[in-house]
Formats: sequence, structure tokens, C-alpha cells
Amino acid sequence: MKEAKLKILVVVIIISILFGGCAKFTNSSNAEAINFINNFNTSYSTWIWDESFHIDSPVNFLDFKEVYINTGNSKAYDNERAVKAVPEKYEDFIKTLNEECIKVHALFGESKWALDEDFCKQFDVYYYRYFEDLLEHVKLILDFNKEREHKFDAIHLDIEPHTIPDEKRITDEEKNPKLWDRVELRNDLLTSYVRNLEKIKNQIDKHNEENQDDLKLVVDIPWWYINEELIVDGVNVVRKLANIVDEIVVMNYTNKSNEFLNHGKQFLDNTQEYKIPIRMAMEFDPEQTGVSLCIFSEEELKHYINTGLEEFKKYDAFKGLAIHDYKTFINYKNEKLLYE
Repeated sequence: MKEAKLKILVVVIIISILFGGCAKFTNSSNAEAINFINNFNTSYSTWIWDESFHIDSPVNFLDFKEVYINTGNSKAYDNERAVKAVPEKYEDFIKTLNEECIKVHALFGESKWALDEDFCKQFDVYYYRYFEDLLEHVKLILDFNKEREHKFDAIHLDIEPHTIPDEKRITDEEKNPKLWDRVELRNDLLTSYVRNLEKIKNQIDKHNEENQDDLKLVVDIPWWYINEELIVDGVNVVRKLANIVDEIVVMNYTNKSNEFLNHGKQFLDNTQEYKIPIRMAMEFDPEQTGVSLCIFSEEELKHYINTGLEEFKKYDAFKGLAIHDYKTFINYKNEKLLYE
């Protein structure tokens, strides 16, 4: 029996060497719960916002093709689990997943990073080193990749300028106003966002050239950024982004299958000339009422996914699906799919 197992292992390793160097050993602790995604002939990625819970458990993510892990931004930036504090843990995490041909992105998210000083001066918006803060986070990853054998594959920015609070308009009656509510500012706000991304991409390109690295820049944006009225430098903001970043993850959040299909096709139709990889993301957070897929049964979710995939796969740019986020997805599957 031992000899038979040894022969199987040798065959797997040989196949791995011949076909790209990755042997797939699915020993995820959630293997039974997440077998569901393997029903579909596409690749999946996922966000991990709670890095403190998952950084020691890379085997939980062997079913994914890409993993976006929070490396310590916002409240976690200086905590004991951030990449700044325990870089060796992140390197071990990357090593384990890279050995399975899974890419790891350094994930950051803060809406105010879309603001540059010029925009704030022009429109009387409070500015507190937002771009400088973003740059500090990025340089942390650049330094990590310089110093470590096992490196991040991408810097992944979830900035979402449409969510920036308009702090000067907060009142007892209006507790959560957004800059985006001021329609006349939208294109200027997006222009500020693009300017900051261009600066970050320049930093990444410079790093790559000096260090023989291949670090990518990836952004998350909602599907409706493709709307024609959202303009930067005379073109739609998505077309502008397609000439800057290396990949776009589209937050195609809706629980209506026809909208998931139509929004995705609209986005792919309008970006296919740029040949930039596109992923379509789905929302599973139960608090996101109206868009979360947590209301679906297994069969309903299969229908939803298949309706989109059938059309999305016709586009060369389509790279696969993305799940937001890992924690809510696993909760959904454990609570819903396993016990139906």
C-alpha cells in the first residue's frame, strides 16, 4: 500500500513538472464546504479582509486561483498581525499558495486615498496626507518584495472614491453625506483618483525595473463606472484605467441574474479592445441587502453563476469570478448549502 501511494505521489509530481510546476493537493479545512465552486469551469479569487484570522491557514484557500489578503491597512496597519510586524508570516502564506499556482495580492482599502491635494484645494475639501498615506502602504509592499524570496504578485487597491464622506456637510439631519452626491464634482473626483493611481503605477514600474520583479497593480471598481457620463481626460474613466492598471475586478454586485449578465457584458464589451484581464465579482455579505447572494439556494446560485459564465467566457479578457468576501462566502455555504 505504501509503495502504491508513493507511485501516485511521484506521478503527481511528474505531471506538475510537465504542466507548469504546481501539484494540487486539496487539503483545505473547508474542502467539503467549498467544493461547490469546483462545479464551474472557471477560476475564482477572493478577498480576505480579516488577515489576523487567516494568515496562519493558507491551506484554506487552495480552491482559489488568486487570494487578496489585507496586509494591514486602516485600523490594522500597526497591529501585531500586519505585514509590517510579521513579514515572515506573510512570506510563508505566499510560499504555500504559490507552490499551488495561487497568486497572492497585497490588499489595501481606503476611500480617501482617491483624494489628491489639488482636488482638495480646488473644492475646499479637507486634506490630510491621503496620497502620502497610500504611498507608505505601497512602499511597504515594494520593500517586502525587495527583501523576500517569496513575493506578492500584485498590489490590490479597493479605494472606491464614490464612498468618500463629505465631512463639511455632516449635520444632525444628514449624518452620512458623500462627495459623490455633489454631481458636479464626480468627474473631478475621478480625475483625482486616476492621478493618484498613475503615481502609484509609476512607483511599481520603477520598482519592477530596478528589482527584476513583476508586481502588478489591480483595482476594484463598480460595474457602473463604465457609464458614459463618468469622464476623465475626455474618455470614460474605465477606459482611462485600462491604460494604467494591470487588471480590473468588477464589483458586479446584484442578486438579479439578468443584471449580473447584462452589467458584465456591458463592461466587457467596452473594455475588450484594451485586452486587460477582467474578473466579475459577486457579493455574499448578508448585510448588503438588495445585492447579496446569500438569499439563494444552491440551485438558484448555480443558475445565477451559469447564466453569467455562459456569456462571459466568450470574451478573451474574462479571467474568472471573484467572491466578496471569503468569510461571508464560507458562512453562507456552511449555513445554507450544507444544510438544505
